[in-house]
Amino acid sequence: FLPWIGFFYKIAKSNIFVLLDDVQYTKNSYINRNLIKTSQGAQWITVPVLHSGKFGQLIYETKILRDISHTRKIIKTISQNYLQAPYYNYLFPEIENIINTRNDSLFELNQALIELICKKLEFNTVLIKSSSLLNIIGESTNRLISICKSLGAKSYLFGFGANKYQEMDLFNKNNIEATITSFNHPTYFQLFGSFIPNMSIIDLIFNMGPAAKNYFK
Repeated sequence: FLPWIGFFYKIAKSNIFVLLDDVQYTKNSYINRNLIKTSQGAQWITVPVLHSGKFGQLIYETKILRDISHTRKIIKTISQNYLQAPYYNYLFPEIENIINTRNDSLFELNQALIELICKKLEFNTVLIKSSSLLNIIGESTNRLISICKSLGAKSYLFGFGANKYQEMDLFNKNNIEATITSFNHPTYFQLFGSFIPNMSIIDLIFNMGPAAKNYFK
């Protein structure tokens, strides 16, 4: 949900970016919440969801808790904390519209917001849902390798600390180059005093507007 800058750095560095929608949903994770900066410091904004309680509920199966008060709370929290940002009107109306209209599927909400941000940042990366790919097999690293093979990928871009939990040698054995991202978090103008890193991407765009795309070049 409204991912941080490092997530979009990976998109910017990729030809094809696969959105994993057919893997297990993790309760109270970044899938349905993220951090924004407020006058009181970093604050979570959370999309309430219906959790079936069954083991292995997939992300695309996860539904948003339909309650207009929850929707209003998310929109109000974003608005109150970024109303004075230089580029509030550059982004907020479109975010508000998506949150108001994508009120059923958590994945569809996230996908629509990610696509909006990619448009604002002028990315040309192709976004694909993993559930749209055929004959994907395996779990964990083997599943990623299967996805890469399905797309004819010759390289895979890992996130930070990937060498601690991914079997990187398996990529090499399958003739897929494994690369760990070299992202360095930028410092930019923020509201409310000292800079706080690792906020949602909306913090960057509300404060920097069209210039936000320059941080990904």
